[in-house]
Amino acid sequence: MYTSKWTPEKGSGHLFRPDLLVIPSSSVIFGVSVYGEQKTPPHAHADSDEWFLVVEGKGDIETDGVSNIVTPGCIVYTPQYAWHAFQGIGGHFRILFGIYGWRSYIHPRENEKVEPVKGRKSMVLSLMEARAEAQHGKLSIALLEPRNVLRNNCLGVNYCMFAPGASVAAHAHDRLEQVTYVTSGTADVQVGEEERRLSKDEAIYIPLHLVHSLENHSGEPVATVNCYYACRRLWEGNIEAFLTEIDQNADSAQLRYPSEI
Repeated sequence: MYTSKWTPEKGSGHLFRPDLLVIPSSSVIFGVSVYGEQKTPPHAHADSDEWFLVVEGKGDIETDGVSNIVTPGCIVYTPQYAWHAFQGIGGHFRILFGIYGWRSYIHPRENEKVEPVKGRKSMVLSLMEARAEAQHGKLSIALLEPRNVLRNNCLGVNYCMFAPGASVAAHAHDRLEQVTYVTSGTADVQVGEEERRLSKDEAIYIPLHLVHSLENHSGEPVATVNCYYACRRLWEGNIEAFLTEIDQNADSAQLRYPSEI
């Protein structure tokens, strides 16, 4: 079972990536970043989109030179080539982030102006604005999925809450790798034949095809962030072909990542 835990002593870093998982074919990079009040230099990725979900504090996630003041529950999505920089406001600023495992870094050239680019748009969304589903003591809020990002094979993110006694039935994903990060409470997770109790700031990686389930046996609600990565075998050729815009005639039901409810 692949698990990892963030602690304040760890600060910023990756919880999962292909070399840490010892799965070279994995598409997953998932981690935690902590920022102070000094602004970071802008950078971008030529071969992956990326998302940032605020879990603690207040900060500014600048995208293509545009300031976005964000607080816990806000997610920022950046497409490939979009410049982004980070700065805490008034103290500790902590985010979760996800990006595809083949990503590379690029930085502005000398004297290059960082500003909005026509046709390249980042997205900022709060939990209150996203599509939500609820049933049987479970709430699932879809933060990122193809039909709101408007790109095929985008990174997917949903936020889930489970009342005491609620559960997610055993299931598997044939096209998606998954990371589940517990933001509050205690959850009992089974992946394959292995079981593990996860608490706040612990995460688990779930490979393709592996059956998994979740139960809340505690007396308190559990909140998780579930992250989805389209597996490498779904694309051939260059990354531009992988990160294409969606077909506007496609069935919207096929453009939703799992809700985990």
